[in-house]
Amino acid sequence: MPPNERPQTLEITLPQGELFNPALLLNAAERTTFLVSVLLNYEQVYFTLDGQEGLLHEVIVESGGDLELPFSVRVDEPGWHDLIVLGFADPYNNSTDVQYRMSGSSAQLVGRRLFLNVEGADIVHNSLSTPLSGTPIPENVSLGFRANFATMPSDHQSHPSELERQLYVDSGQAGTNYSYQLWLANMDTVNEANYALVLFHNFQQSLVGADKAVAVHLSPGEEAILDIITRLDGQPGVNQIQAVFIYDPYKSVLHQDVWLPFVYSTIRMAVVGE
Repeated sequence: MPPNERPQTLEITLPQGELFNPALLLNAAERTTFLVSVLLNYEQVYFTLDGQEGLLHEVIVESGGDLELPFSVRVDEPGWHDLIVLGFADPYNNSTDVQYRMSGSSAQLVGRRLFLNVEGADIVHNSLSTPLSGTPIPENVSLGFRANFATMPSDHQSHPSELERQLYVDSGQAGTNYSYQLWLANMDTVNEANYALVLFHNFQQSLVGADKAVAVHLSPGEEAILDIITRLDGQPGVNQIQAVFIYDPYKSVLHQDVWLPFVYSTIRMAVVGE
């Protein structure tokens, strides 16, 4: 049956004790390699794809093709859960060309979010801590990203929107801590922005401060600037860093309870460990 004729998968009720086991569909206009991953309540978890269990699964989709694979993940606790399936495209491209990293090509990601109810309890398994609050965006800032990386400021007057601070390619010492900032901005004049944000380092979940994921609330015209420390791989090479976020976590896309219904990401930054 063609995918658009099948039942919706934005909100699912699952009998307690059963695996969530739909088909996973991927398509691509050209031959593309994906690394597929799953977030359950904003934690990267093991799942089974095409009979193999793992945290990340490499999948190749041929040019113009649709690929359908058996998929399953265990969700034990009764109640409501956020589940997000991610496909990181072109994951082995270690280019340090700034133009490539600035372009949408470096951010290639497909994602599907759903609100999953395991029968037996009417509770929401919200794993996120109290949302961080925003502060007003300075009046002289007109350039805005939903989320973007920036270098650490050289002085307290410097703002992440400044061109010289926008971060796409950098270098550091292999096996040591690398510090940078993540800038979130709500340039909308009407809608509040409620983010759930997860950080990935070489496609594996990385801490944001002390948390596996963070929630951020931004009123119209507000921003949040997060200081991030990531430990670079011990061996010299390219470290790829990317943040994935959604709006209105633990809300129903099916019932249009979210501002923007898709899975979003930053560019995929390259940091060369030397």
